Parts: sequence; C-alpha cells; structure tokens
Amino acid sequence: MSKESVQAAIDNADRVLAGEKIKVGGFMEIEKSHRYRINVSTSVKGIKTYDCTCDFTGYTMEETLEASDLLVKELDGRYPAPKEEK
Repeated sequence: MSKESVQAAIDNADRVLAGEKIKVGGFMEIEKSHRYRINVSTSVKGIKTYDCTCDFTGYTMEETLEASDLLVKELDGRYPAPKEEK
C-alpha cells in the first residue's frame, strides 16, 4: 500500500467519524449509523423482561457485536433475571 493510499484511508476514516458520507471504490457512499431498540415488558407477576436489537451500518461485525454485548450487559444489570424459589 502506498503512502498516499494509506493517508487517503485515514482521511476517509476521519470524515466518517465526523458523520460524513465517503465514497468507497469511487462509486458507493457509506455513512456510519447505529440505532438501538429496547422493549421492556412487565409480566402479571411484576417480572421485567426485555428485548433489544442493535442496527449498525458501516461498522465491522466485531464492533457491532461488542456494542450488542455491552447493551445486553447493561440491561441485565437493570433488569436481572428473577431468582427461582426452592
């Protein structure tokens, strides 16, 4: 990889982080975006449960899974599973 192409990649990454669209391969524009959806429900017995999704565009699979794992960890802390009575 030439010095110029490395610098162009760095410049493109900086513009993406700033929320700009960039051209990839000269013909396609990609804009990074993400959205979280969380639905919290309460059962008749007062038990809270949740469903969540992470929609990520322009991020790697690793970045997406890391964000998803952090969201689940946060929600598990807020809405822990009820302990079973014996």
